[in-house]
Amino acid sequence: MKMKFYLLVFLAFTFNLFSQNYYTVISPFVESELNDVFLVNQDVGWIVGNKGIILYTSDGGQNWVRKSTLFNYDLLKVFFL
Repeated sequence: MKMKFYLLVFLAFTFNLFSQNYYTVISPFVESELNDVFLVNQDVGWIVGNKGIILYTSDGGQNWVRKSTLFNYDLLKVFFL
């Protein structure tokens, strides 16, 4: 009975050792709210947000490039045909 208890405790702590971080911080850091994401394929994607924020990636989200806009409106949706 003791052996089963120790085995159960050991297994309970072992499962936590293999957990992984799901979220990663993107760069550049954006100080406004991001509202929508559109992924063209596995590598190319766009994000839009408040204050005219437009971000673009061509490497699967490893790096994001901020695109300049001439306006300061809140962008709610992004979609390409």
